[in-house]
Amino acid sequence: MISHSLTASLLRTVYTLSTFSSVLLVTVTVTRKMFTMILSVVAFGHRLTRMQVLGVGLVFGGIGAEAHIARQEKIAKEEAKKQQKLKALQEKAQ
Repeated sequence: MISHSLTASLLRTVYTLSTFSSVLLVTVTVTRKMFTMILSVVAFGHRLTRMQVLGVGLVFGGIGAEAHIARQEKIAKEEAKKQQKLKALQEKAQ
């Protein structure tokens, strides 16, 4: 039973890495571990030290910052593509 679980986990990892970037794989893995830890705190009443709380904040802050930066880059890329099309149309019209 454990071997099936490990195999499935490995296959998910290989699929994610082959389909997406390694940064996304790390983000997914860290996020999953953080949610598991938070679930442990909530479900079993475990306590976090101040340093652990700081670590949780840094991880989720980093994930949020990474998502924000990726979104800004996507918006900038789409805007540049629009500008390029507009410029091509203007040159064609002349």
